[in-house]
Amino acid sequence: LLCYQILGSSQPTTQPQEDIVQSQQLLKQLVKQNHPLSFKVLADLNCHMGQFDEGKRWYKQYLKAIGPITIKNPDIKFWGSQQKGEVLEKLGEIEFREGGDENIIACEKRFLESIRITPLKNSVKSYFYLAMLYIKYDPSKAKVLLEQCCTQGFKEAFNELGYLEMNYFQNSRKAREWFKLGMEVMELQSFFGYFECCVTLKDWSKTHKCLKSINKMLSNE
Repeated sequence: LLCYQILGSSQPTTQPQEDIVQSQQLLKQLVKQNHPLSFKVLADLNCHMGQFDEGKRWYKQYLKAIGPITIKNPDIKFWGSQQKGEVLEKLGEIEFREGGDENIIACEKRFLESIRITPLKNSVKSYFYLAMLYIKYDPSKAKVLLEQCCTQGFKEAFNELGYLEMNYFQNSRKAREWFKLGMEVMELQSFFGYFECCVTLKDWSKTHKCLKSINKMLSNE
């Protein structure tokens, strides 16, 4: 973890060269010892630098090294599950962005496993990406997943849930409620969704107020 703090610093030039060299050497030693966390650190560092293929390789190496979380000590088991859940989520996110049938199947399994072994607050991205996978062929399941994301204040979910309610379930009133919550966390797309719902519902007073808010936001950018 200390190696990551030093090597992954947003301002590497402020780090003493001696600390950087020592961290690199220590990380190499840990990798040679097949230390699972060192694989995760290397993966995180590569992703931090935009090298996602290399990051993906090290995340898989971590999962291979750690295997099933079967440690009896509850504290160690908890943190092991948290760590593994984070890796599954990050790896699934990379595969989700890559697309393709093979990657989609793989990332769905990773998100489901992340949800199974970690609390909602620590796997909210897994819920969100699963919803994005299901939104076309199982909207009802996607809706439930997005609602869970909203309980955690995941702002992208308000917008997606609003459009799902509006376009698929044809419920403009419910959609407007979700867009309103999205507006409260300043999600720009939610303002457009709220405006569209107000037009559909012929609520011209709220339509006018929303339009003024949109114009004010855009003028400030």
